[in-house]
Amino acid sequence: MRRSKKKKKFLKILNHPIFVLSLLVVISLPFMYAMMDRKIKTSAISQTCKAIKISSTSFIRTDHLRDKTTAYGVLPTKDGGYVLTGETVMSNAMANPTPFIIKTDAKGIALWSRQFGSTNARGTESEVGQLAVETTDGGYVMAGKMTGFIDSKYEESREGYGDILVTKLSSKGTKLWSVMVGDYGTDNTQKLWALPNGDILLLAQFMQTGHGNDIADTSTITKYSVFIKFDKNGKVLMAKKMGWDALDAQRLADGSFIVLANIKVVTAAQPENILGPEVVPHDLPTIVRLDSDYKTTWAKSLEMIPSELNTVGNIASDGKITMGKTKIRLAGGDFQAIQQTSDGGFIAFGFSNLLLTQGMNGSIGQITQFTPRAFVAVKVDAAGNYQWTRKLTGNLSSGITTTDFHVAKTVDNEFVIMHDVIRDSTNLQAKWDDAVGANASPEAQKALTDALATNIELIKVDADFNPRWVKKIDLERDLMGYGIQPTTDKGVVVTGKMSTIKQHMVMMSLEPYEEAPVIKVDVNGGMNGSVAVSNHSTATLEDQSSYLVMHDMDAGVSTDINLNINKKVDEKVTAAKNVERYITKYSKISVKQICSYINADISTGGSGAIPAAKTWAFINYENAMDGSIDSDKNRQINDELLPILKKVFNDQVKMTDSMKSMWLTYYFPRLVTRADVEMVQKYYEGLGYKTDESHDGILYVSRVGLTLHMTFSVQSPMVGKLEVLF
Repeated sequence: MRRSKKKKKFLKILNHPIFVLSLLVVISLPFMYAMMDRKIKTSAISQTCKAIKISSTSFIRTDHLRDKTTAYGVLPTKDGGYVLTGETVMSNAMANPTPFIIKTDAKGIALWSRQFGSTNARGTESEVGQLAVETTDGGYVMAGKMTGFIDSKYEESREGYGDILVTKLSSKGTKLWSVMVGDYGTDNTQKLWALPNGDILLLAQFMQTGHGNDIADTSTITKYSVFIKFDKNGKVLMAKKMGWDALDAQRLADGSFIVLANIKVVTAAQPENILGPEVVPHDLPTIVRLDSDYKTTWAKSLEMIPSELNTVGNIASDGKITMGKTKIRLAGGDFQAIQQTSDGGFIAFGFSNLLLTQGMNGSIGQITQFTPRAFVAVKVDAAGNYQWTRKLTGNLSSGITTTDFHVAKTVDNEFVIMHDVIRDSTNLQAKWDDAVGANASPEAQKALTDALATNIELIKVDADFNPRWVKKIDLERDLMGYGIQPTTDKGVVVTGKMSTIKQHMVMMSLEPYEEAPVIKVDVNGGMNGSVAVSNHSTATLEDQSSYLVMHDMDAGVSTDINLNINKKVDEKVTAAKNVERYITKYSKISVKQICSYINADISTGGSGAIPAAKTWAFINYENAMDGSIDSDKNRQINDELLPILKKVFNDQVKMTDSMKSMWLTYYFPRLVTRADVEMVQKYYEGLGYKTDESHDGILYVSRVGLTLHMTFSVQSPMVGKLEVLF
C-alpha cells in the first residue's frame, strides 16, 4: 500500500507523548496478515461447474533472447497462439533493457520475434512491464514504460523520467506506427484494451509534473491515472485525468469500468497537537464504478472497523485540555486485483490484513518470515452494496521477498490466483538457522538456497472464493510469475522470469541465464503428469464479513487534459534472435474438470443483507480466552464477583487471567459505562461491603479481611474490561 505524504505538523502530533505509542501501533496494522481459523460452515452450494471431459492443452516453453529475458505479459490470440511481451538485456552491458514481443503458434513455438529501440527511447527494467493487445483490425499494439526520451524543453533531465511508448504492429510483426505519451515524470502502463474499429484505450499512471532530477524520493510525488484513447493510426483522440491512482481495472461489456484504486481522504486541518475527529494515515483501497464517459457512479472503500483513541480535543489559552475521541481509518487488506462476477457483482482480491479480526488489542500469535500469507476477497453487488469478505489460507510460504499477485477470470466464470511462493517450507526455520550461523557449512547453505527458490502458486476458486485446487510450478532455479490470462479451454497461460540451471561468466563470477517461460496448464491446473506441477490439498476458508466495512468515497471527477508529451517517435523495430526450448512437451488430451473443493466447509455467498460490523469491544471479548483459577482466595473472590457481573452484562462475561492472591481480569462484549460500575457497587454493598472509593471507572470496596480494587475500562472506546486487585 502507498502511504500519503505526512505534513510537518502531523509529525509533531505523532511525537506528542499522549499519542506516539498508540498511533505507531495502529498505523502498522494493515500491513500484516491474520492467522486465525474461522471456518465457514454451510449446507449446500449452487454448482455451476460441470465435471465433464474437456479437450485441453498444456506445455512449458521458454524464450531466450539476451542473457536476461523477462516476460511481463502473455496474451492468447484469436488464432489459438500467444503473444509474449517483456524486456531483455545483456547482463554484462551498461545499457537499459530492450522491449520485445514474440508471436507464437498454439504450441508456443515462435512465429516471429521483434525488439524495440531507437536513439531516443529505450526500455526500463521494472515489474510494471509491457502490455499488449490484439486489435479488432488484426494487428497487435504494445505499450510500455521507456526512458531516455529527448525533448528540447527538458533535455537536461532526459534520464530523470520514463514515458510510455505505444507501438502498433501488423499480424506479421511489421511496424505500423509508434507514439510516445507522458507527463515529464515517471509514467507507467496499467491496462490496455482493444476497442471497436481498431481503436485502443490505455490506462496509465502519471506522476505529477514540475519535478526534476532534484527529487530524491519519487514515491512522495502525487500519482494519478489517465485514460488515453488512440485511433487505429495512433492519433490520440481523448485523455482523461482521474482523481486517484489505479491498482487494477476491468472494462465491462457495456463500455463502463470497474476499478480498484487508492484514494486519499482529505481531512480538515487541525491546530497543533490536535489530531481531530478522524485520521487516515494512508490512501484507502476503494472499488470505483465508472460509466462509459469516465464519470463516477459510486465508490466504496475497503476498510477495517475504525479504531478509536482518546485524544486531546482542545487546548485552551489557559492550558486547560479538553479530551475527545479520534477515529483512525485503515485499509482492510492489501488489495491488488478486481474482477466482475457472472451475477454482475464484483470481487476485490488481495492479501489479508493480519489484524482485521484482532485490532490493536489482539494477540496475533507467532509469525515468522516463512508463515504463509493469507488471501482476502471482498464481494459487492452491481450497485456497490457490500455482500461478504472471506479469507483463504494455504500452506505454501511466500518467503521473504516474493509478493507478486495476479488474478485471471476463467471462461467458466471462476478465478485463478497467481502468487510467488518458495520451493519448500518444511523445517525452513531450522534450515535458516543452520545456514546463517557462524559455523554454517556449504551443504547447509546450499540446502537453504534450494528451499528458498521461487515457485509459482496457482489457486482456482469459484465465485464464492471456495478453493477447488492449488498447484505449484517448479522450474530449474527460480520461477517468478508476472502475467496470467485465461484460455478458451478453461485453463490459464502464465509467464514471467525463470533462472536457468545454465550459467555464464559475468564480472568474474557465474550467474544463471534468465529466460521467459510460456506455461500453459489445463482446466485443473495440471500438465499431463509433468513433474514441474505439484498438487497441494490444504486450504482453509474463513468468513470475515463482520470485520470489514465500506464507506462512500469521494473519487473526484474526470477531467480532460492535454498530454505534455504526445508525438510520433522514430522507433526501430527489428527481428530478435530467439532461442527456444521445451521444458515440458506440448500435450492435448481430454481432461475431466474438477468440480469438488479442497475443504469440506464451503460458502454459498451472502444472504443479500449488508453484513453488520462488529464492535471492537465485542471482537476483543470474542477473541479473549477463558482463564483458569488455581488458588482458593482467587476462587472465592470470583465465585462472589462473577454472578454480579453476569447480572450486569447479561451473562456475557469471560474471566481471562488470574494470579494467585493478586488479581483477576474479566472481559465483556460491550463498552463499560459509569452506570455499570454503580450497579456493581450496589450489589457489593448488598453483600455487606463498604465502598471506599467510587468515581469514573474506579471502585474500591472492602470488608473485614478483604479489600478489592476494581478498575473498569470506562474510558476505553475499544474494549470492555475489568481488572481486580486484592
